[in-house]
Amino acid sequence: MGSSVESECSRRERLLMLLLSSDSPLTPREIAEELDLSERDVYRDIEHVARSLRARSGGSMWIEVLPPQCLSCGFVFSRRPWARKSRCPRCKSTHISPPRIRVGRR
Repeated sequence: MGSSVESECSRRERLLMLLLSSDSPLTPREIAEELDLSERDVYRDIEHVARSLRARSGGSMWIEVLPPQCLSCGFVFSRRPWARKSRCPRCKSTHISPPRIRVGRR
């Protein structure tokens, strides 16, 4: 079934530990590759991890999502940063950076 690493800590705990130990924001793909998960699992788990982190830290830490951005014209997709973007509404370019995730701290 699961490996010994997975039995020591859950998938969501591994996700949280990766984000806490990272010095820079990570994309869902980078997280998925590092933890041997699908991107879909990362998107599904990040909301739960965000709630848990805020509760455990008493509000002093939270998950921060840096929204996708068009690399051609600079348009920032501030609404629904998790939704997969295919084209820029401003310039119609398909060259779009993915959302980036990091832990915010007070």
